[in-house]
Amino acid sequence: MMDLDFWMDFSTDRQNLSARLFDYISARIIDGTLPGGYCFPNENQLCSQLGIGRSSLREAYAMLAQFGYIRRTKRGTYVNSLYEIISSAPLSATTRSATAREYKDFRILIEGEIAFHAANRATGEELALLHTQLEQFDPDASLEELIQADMGFHLTIAQASHNILLCNTIIAVSGIWRQGVVDGFTRMKSNAPEQLSLVARQHEKIYSALAAQQPEAAKAAMIAHLTASVPSGESA
Repeated sequence: MMDLDFWMDFSTDRQNLSARLFDYISARIIDGTLPGGYCFPNENQLCSQLGIGRSSLREAYAMLAQFGYIRRTKRGTYVNSLYEIISSAPLSATTRSATAREYKDFRILIEGEIAFHAANRATGEELALLHTQLEQFDPDASLEELIQADMGFHLTIAQASHNILLCNTIIAVSGIWRQGVVDGFTRMKSNAPEQLSLVARQHEKIYSALAAQQPEAAKAAMIAHLTASVPSGESA
């Protein structure tokens, strides 16, 4: 059993206590601090350490069990294996511990295939929407307008793949994706506005390959775009 000193004190903040406790424990499970098979301390001990009541702890446990992080038995409460967690928890929850490098690799792998299939399957209506989103990506637009245009463009391509698993996988990581877009475009607008024009040209190249129904070219253009535009967290 892990030393009780590991557990932080929640007694000073009662706002959304069970939800905060859920976030805290689930993050420790995903990053491996609480490994598979770990048995939680006795409820009374843990509540005392956390500075909370048993009802808050049990509410948090109920949410953790619902998401597949833990299992409750007569012998105690245990952390599930990584396989059990990933099999039952939303993908968005299991990506929290991904590094910038891993996230970039993920997008290149998934969106390259999405572009390949979209080039074969995009409808005229979807291509028209993509063209509109291209026009909306104006380097002089506001930060929020750029974010909406960029994410809309990539989501429309995902929908145009007509593969629900590929599409839903992208949607599932939209939270971390949006934050990356916000950070990247904020830096570009402040320090390197010419890079926004480069992103626009990369989008145009992807669109041209999709419209021409050239799967390999669409995949290559998407990979080149993400390789150049998505930060990896590594210094050059």
